[in-house]
Amino acid sequence: NGLAPLHMAAQGDHVDTARVLLFHKAPVDDVTVDYLTALHVAAHCGHARVAKTLLDKKADPNARALNGFTPLHIACKKNRIKVVELLLKHGASIEATTEVSCRNPNNDVIHPKVFHQSSLIKFESRFQSYVCK
Repeated sequence: NGLAPLHMAAQGDHVDTARVLLFHKAPVDDVTVDYLTALHVAAHCGHARVAKTLLDKKADPNARALNGFTPLHIACKKNRIKVVELLLKHGASIEATTEVSCRNPNNDVIHPKVFHQSSLIKFESRFQSYVCK
């Protein structure tokens, strides 16, 4: 399936396995044939603990897959709020666009209800279902 062991750990939410792999120098930003990193996989699956482990080891929050999607695009599309928070706290760009978002201006990465305050990400709970499209 083209996934490296770190990708499989991210897919299965195996935090301890991910830590062991990273301790033994598994490349944190290793990519599949589609340029997906383990962070893309964790974002897709909503595995915030693995995403945090990867980000703490300096995974690139702005890595682009072959289709141009970043982990933030994927987390938003899948409505993975905790992963979105982590990605934003670790420097994910809300300005990142894809061909899809360039053709469709209503396909924003993040709804304006996401904002920074005192270096914490706050989500207004009544708008939470609208944060990610």
